[in-house]
Amino acid sequence: MFSLQEFYDALKRHDWYYMFSDDGNVLRRGWDNLQILTRTAKESVEYQAMFDGFKAHYASGTVYGTEQSPLPTRPESIKA
Repeated sequence: MFSLQEFYDALKRHDWYYMFSDDGNVLRRGWDNLQILTRTAKESVEYQAMFDGFKAHYASGTVYGTEQSPLPTRPESIKA
C-alpha cells in the first residue's frame, strides 16, 4: 500500500490525458496506471478525496469551459 505522500506523488506523475494519445502503448500504460490508482483510492476516505481532487483539477479549466479546480496539496509526513 502507498503511504499518503507516495499516493500523492503517483497521482502527480500520472498522465491524466493519456486517453488523447494515438499511441497504443501510451493508452495501455495510462489505463493500467489509472486502474492501480483507482483501486488504491478505494482503500480509504483520504485516498479517495485526494484522487477526486486530482481528477477534478485535470478535468477543469478553460479548455473545459470551467473554472480551474485547485490541485490538492501534498500531505506532510507524519512523524512517529
